[in-house]
Amino acid sequence: MNIPSDGVTSTRLGKFDPTQRIRKRPLKLKLRSHDEVISVLRDTKKIKEIEKFKSVSLSKDRTPLQTSFYNNLKRQLKERLDAGEQDLYIRHFNDVPSFYNNLKRQLKERLDAGEQDLYIRHFNDVPKIVKRKASGN
Repeated sequence: MNIPSDGVTSTRLGKFDPTQRIRKRPLKLKLRSHDEVISVLRDTKKIKEIEKFKSVSLSKDRTPLQTSFYNNLKRQLKERLDAGEQDLYIRHFNDVPSFYNNLKRQLKERLDAGEQDLYIRHFNDVPKIVKRKASGN
């Protein structure tokens, strides 16, 4: 990963509290371009492979409303997984997080079971398996 050092600014977020045992606070980096942000976020896995950075997490800057929405989604995900749903995770479509499951696998299983005219279609950026309507002649 190549993070440019020129044109990058950093700011510690939150207030320093000397009474806390753990004094880690988020660090906000401002990069030069959106492309650099995307590049860094895509390389998050590479960063976590380095032993001293295993506990580091990277994320886009979110508004309080976005943070609340995402935390609610994570809570719902945990509840649904605890209830027995499988292959379910959060995925971002056009920067909007939503539930996603392995629809390609499910589609293949349904087609192998004999269902016909099925395909994956996105509704409001949420993918679903739908049945193709019969064309009238």
